[in-house]
Amino acid sequence: MNQITTFRDTYRFLKDTHRFLSNFYQYPFTYKGLVYPNAEAAFQAQKCSSDADRIKYTLQKSPVEAERMGKKEPNLPSNWDEISYDIMFDILRAKFSVPELAEMLESTGDTYLEEINNWHENRWGRCTCEKCREKEGKNWLGEILMRVRHMNRTKYMHIENLEKITSHLNRPALIALAARPGVGKTTLAMNIAIYEAEHYNKNVVYFSLEMYEKQLYVNYNIQGKSSIRIIDNCLNDYLTVSQMKEKLQNLGNVDLVIIDYLQLIKSESEHKKRLAWLFDIGRELHDLSQERKIPVLFLCQLPRNIDYRTDQRPSMQDFRNWIGLEQLVDIEMLLYRNSYPKCGEPFYYHYYHFDPIIECNIAKNKYGETEIIPLNCRLDFKVLQSNNEV
Repeated sequence: MNQITTFRDTYRFLKDTHRFLSNFYQYPFTYKGLVYPNAEAAFQAQKCSSDADRIKYTLQKSPVEAERMGKKEPNLPSNWDEISYDIMFDILRAKFSVPELAEMLESTGDTYLEEINNWHENRWGRCTCEKCREKEGKNWLGEILMRVRHMNRTKYMHIENLEKITSHLNRPALIALAARPGVGKTTLAMNIAIYEAEHYNKNVVYFSLEMYEKQLYVNYNIQGKSSIRIIDNCLNDYLTVSQMKEKLQNLGNVDLVIIDYLQLIKSESEHKKRLAWLFDIGRELHDLSQERKIPVLFLCQLPRNIDYRTDQRPSMQDFRNWIGLEQLVDIEMLLYRNSYPKCGEPFYYHYYHFDPIIECNIAKNKYGETEIIPLNCRLDFKVLQSNNEV
């Protein structure tokens, strides 16, 4: 990766060759049930506390005005600096899941993507002015785009030796699968669904609150597997647990429920504090497991501060502080991949030095022993699909 592709994330440079990399590039896409005209509008909208407040950003076609509106939002989350990277990552995954945009991103090949500017932005990009010349730009926007580019190329990651994982799915239980973005939560969950359906003829329902049903069917090669039912909600408002129960009621016999992922479930409580409404959702999921007498596996993201530690293995303390459902969860699985970037290491590095081992730490197990299970992974790569094929 010797070549560097630079771009500028501002309205004034939208005639550049790589203008599609900018958040100001006008191309509508769906994120969390709302259609935004550009990524800047989607990003600024996440500063709002409700979808009712976010609607105004879907109608604001000017990214410059959307940015100006976002700076004045009165309900900016107190931890915005901590969560903004993950929010941008999710938004750009949604943006570049659109086939035309995915093809444009793929056209950059393996070049290093770098956002350059002259207005002293050294977090999302790198400023080239005299004042900032000696400063190191973090280039978060470029890093995220390289991550998304690689993920678009990966058709599916087949995970072997799942027996020890699936042995925990034979009784009613609430199971958490937690990790940082990009480690392999969705991949492991889909592999579990396929394994349970093929080896034990189980009927699996997979609630996908982030990826489209067609994407999962194509990416994980599960067309024709009638025992796996994927329910996506990408084009609508968030699903509540009550709505999930209604959908399950209409499906008849269900042996396993997987939810991807926890933070995208809509809370029906009036709590505004994150841990409070997450606890209410967790309690509803626990009740669902006991009422249906089936295992319920939910995925969840862990906080970004893990990335800055020397040892990036997630711990029960990380889960307790960020998710707060330890009292309700019967089994807690924490994922770690050694090729995840270390402190100070370029973020794109680990995608070109793939470690085939995902470490699954059964950190809590109400029904048995805790253990660390190494999972062997095999990557298969795809050619980007056209509109007619996806």
